[in-house]
Amino acid sequence: TRKLYSQTWDTGLRYKEGSYATQLVGSYSHSKDYNYDPRKGQYAISSSLDDSEQYNLQWGNTFKVAQGTVSAGAD
Repeated sequence: TRKLYSQTWDTGLRYKEGSYATQLVGSYSHSKDYNYDPRKGQYAISSSLDDSEQYNLQWGNTFKVAQGTVSAGAD
């Protein structure tokens, strides 16, 4: 049997002035993956738990130039 629990939180900021805009976005994700034999139960010695966390940060910039746009960013 498998049980999967997952949570994600996101946040961000934006700023714009004239032909320039910037954005900063951050996220956090946490998941738990339980694998076990239902006859023995979730807490048996043969059961396993994969617990993982992930952080992400993205930053992007945009400039309006003549008839187009130039963008750059980083993860």
